[in-house]
Amino acid sequence: LSLIGDGQLKNYVNNKDQVIIVAGGGGGSAWENSNYGGAGGGVTGGTAATDGPAAATQDSGYAFGVGESGLWGSSWAANKYTNGIPGAGGGWYGGRLKVSTYASSGGGSGNIDGVVNGSMKNGIRKGNGLAKITYRGIESYSVPTSQSFEYTGAVQEFVVPISGYYKLETWGAEGGLGTVNQWGLPSEAGRGGYTSGITYLTEGTVLYVYVGEYGIDQFQSTVAFNGGGAAFGYT
Repeated sequence: LSLIGDGQLKNYVNNKDQVIIVAGGGGGSAWENSNYGGAGGGVTGGTAATDGPAAATQDSGYAFGVGESGLWGSSWAANKYTNGIPGAGGGWYGGRLKVSTYASSGGGSGNIDGVVNGSMKNGIRKGNGLAKITYRGIESYSVPTSQSFEYTGAVQEFVVPISGYYKLETWGAEGGLGTVNQWGLPSEAGRGGYTSGITYLTEGTVLYVYVGEYGIDQFQSTVAFNGGGAAFGYT
């Protein structure tokens, strides 16, 4: 959620003070069932199942607002199936890859600098992201007490109906899935993070809401809306 309509989070790298709250997206899962994607974050994103510097933090990661895209692997090599690396989760800072056989990728971090009484949790949301704005003022005032924003693939707007305190909640999107492996067991992507907090908003203020997209599954080279890295495959 932001105070200016500059587009997806990556466009705010020089206007970070205009971003109110962010939830991190989950990292993609690998082909091997034991390698899970890193959870979307709070202060840090979740680390991928394969050891390595894949998790994003408050001031580092692949890039501000963007998770690293996956890498393509090669097919059978020395009788061992060598897969590519899945895309990492977006967030305040996006997650990174750990380059190794069967590796999964890290989740993005969240941020609550623009709110008070903030809270962040890792690994909560499945599917697309979500945002919710709830009025915390006089209960009898004739405005909707809350409004939710599902994923649409485009910016959404919330015009503040009355000055007062509002609770802002965001859920990051889940990472993409790898294929089912030779034992018939699916891999598991990292779930999106959750952030919340309170802020005072003035009547007429426009909040711009960018709800992240569920991670792109295997064999697709497009990136997910609002920061998720592209998927992976093998050649």
